[in-house]
Amino acid sequence: KGVASLGHAKITWADARETLLDWRLYLHYAIFISISAPFSSLSLFTPTIVSGLGYEGLQAQLFTVPPYAAAFVVTMSLAWFTDKYECRSLGAATALTIGGLAFLLQGI
Repeated sequence: KGVASLGHAKITWADARETLLDWRLYLHYAIFISISAPFSSLSLFTPTIVSGLGYEGLQAQLFTVPPYAAAFVVTMSLAWFTDKYECRSLGAATALTIGGLAFLLQGI
């Protein structure tokens, strides 16, 4: 553990077994799946949601742009801030928490 891959070492079955039994691998998979479902749902269903508000065609498509534009500004600002103050994990955790809470609040 903790050894950087330099491309020189051969992978052994013991190394593969150790990796596959590491709990962090499965935590990473669980977090990725938890993030992927809401993210893809939002991008796929936003035009349908907007058209349900009474907008149609090109107008409905154009009303899907402002949330992504705002998200771009927030993402770039957060990236700049966390890079400047070297607190990337805190910034990522905060953004994920806010996003998760917002997603849960939509169901209320």
